Amino acid sequence: MKAWVITIALAGALGSGGVMADGTSLLMECQAAIRVMDNLEHEGVKAGVCIGTIQTVEEMVAMLGKDVPKDMAICLPPSGANGAQAIRVVTKYLENNPKQLHFPSALLTSIALSDAFPCK
Repeated sequence: MKAWVITIALAGALGSGGVMADGTSLLMECQAAIRVMDNLEHEGVKAGVCIGTIQTVEEMVAMLGKDVPKDMAICLPPSGANGAQAIRVVTKYLENNPKQLHFPSALLTSIALSDAFPCK
């Protein structure tokens, strides 16, 4: 139950103009962010959406602390993870799971990050 409440809260926080982004748009935005980081293109708006989605999910999970279900918790390594690493983790997850792209971007970001950085 708590997982769905968190998911709905994240989706609501990321909704824009009543339209909720899905994995397909998040994948394109994160791919744009990688191209920007690699100095291949200048797609700042798309890159910003990707970065904002990831930061919002990370902050919501951190803010909720122990109330986050264990399977959705994100525990970064002791050395930390920089933004570029998180973008690549989310992009790789989306590329490897095309059947899930219809789900909300916040949910997919949570799953990708918790899969890459699980809590023990």
